[in-house]
Amino acid sequence: MSFAFAMTLAAMFGLAALGTPISLSMIVAAVAYLAIKGQDLGLAAEQIIQGLYDSFVILAVPLFIIAANVMNSGSITTRLNAFCVALVGRFRGGLGHVNIVVSIIFSGMSGSAVADAAGTGKISIDMMTKDNRYTPGYAAAITAASAVIGPIIPPSIPMVLYALVSDTSVGYLFIGGALPGLFIGAVLMAYNHCVAVRRNFPVDEKVPLAELPALVDVVVECATADSFPEIARATLGAGRLLVAVSAGGVPNCPEMAELARAHGGRVRIASGALPGLDILRCAREGTIRSVHLRSQIKPGSMAHERYVLDRGFDFANAPPAKAVKVFEGSAGEAAAAFPRHFNVAIALSLGGIGFDRTTVEIWVDPDIGGAIHTVEVDAEDIGLTMQSRNRPSANPRTSRIVSPSILAALRSLVAPVQVGS
Repeated sequence: MSFAFAMTLAAMFGLAALGTPISLSMIVAAVAYLAIKGQDLGLAAEQIIQGLYDSFVILAVPLFIIAANVMNSGSITTRLNAFCVALVGRFRGGLGHVNIVVSIIFSGMSGSAVADAAGTGKISIDMMTKDNRYTPGYAAAITAASAVIGPIIPPSIPMVLYALVSDTSVGYLFIGGALPGLFIGAVLMAYNHCVAVRRNFPVDEKVPLAELPALVDVVVECATADSFPEIARATLGAGRLLVAVSAGGVPNCPEMAELARAHGGRVRIASGALPGLDILRCAREGTIRSVHLRSQIKPGSMAHERYVLDRGFDFANAPPAKAVKVFEGSAGEAAAAFPRHFNVAIALSLGGIGFDRTTVEIWVDPDIGGAIHTVEVDAEDIGLTMQSRNRPSANPRTSRIVSPSILAALRSLVAPVQVGS
């Protein structure tokens, strides 16, 4: 360590120990370093100012602050707290967990610890100290501790400033801050749980499923076909948008369209592994004579399906040497036979000519790497043959494209320009 750098550290920590604001301590220490090294004191300031004027990155700082102020002046902060209460309020020390989770979410909007503490702190502290459930000191301490996550999880004002003066990639800094920020949040929640158990903090009542949709604008359903009707009724009954993945559960909720129409809700089914739904909807404006789906599935994906086992197939222990047809019938029959597996048949039916007129055949093929779906459409305005070759995922019952299809559906809700009908 050089003498100049040692004196810089001594000046900064010495002034900070005397109570000088840290920003002034850092400025004086920097000036001391330049003076000891015999460099022009004005040169550094000139270079920094020129860099600020020439860079648009610095605009991110006031924009982050404006975004935080807009959210505080509206109802976003209040709704965010209500959502987090429903999410983690049911656990021991639940409002402490709520405080931390709110800070984690808000940090992705403000980029500032001060904005985090000021934006959500008052509401969180008032909730925690109401009816003396938590001490004011503990509520303030956990608010201050969780607000530190603000400049770590992107977007981050300090990271933007650091990138500006060091010519470092802002994107790389943001990526590097995400996991540490989440780790800090997890540690704080673990500590809060230990303190809550030791001090016997109260447990809040669970928020029923029927009340959850009122706290959000969009519900993404990633459950099972059996759970779909309950989720759909609660979401549509509250007049919210439902992005559905388990399309196989749609036949179990025949009143879905009526509920949406009566309460102002909407349903959007993510396309998942199925090709060509957009052009199929266009063809439906005219006359569609037939829609046929031919699916080729890996043996491991169908090994535990009850329909297959009941017909004497044992793909787990005796996989076929060549492709074997295991089903042929309507899309409605396919969904009933494979409720956890054939969302594609339901989505195709809803986008085309219905459950009864859409025909499906299913083959178990040992020679494929992932599911292959071939759709053939005979319509008045167009004839179509479409095929998707899906990449396998860690879950043998789904494909990798399903998750991106959910993200695409969500992005389209706010996209200024949309491609497709």
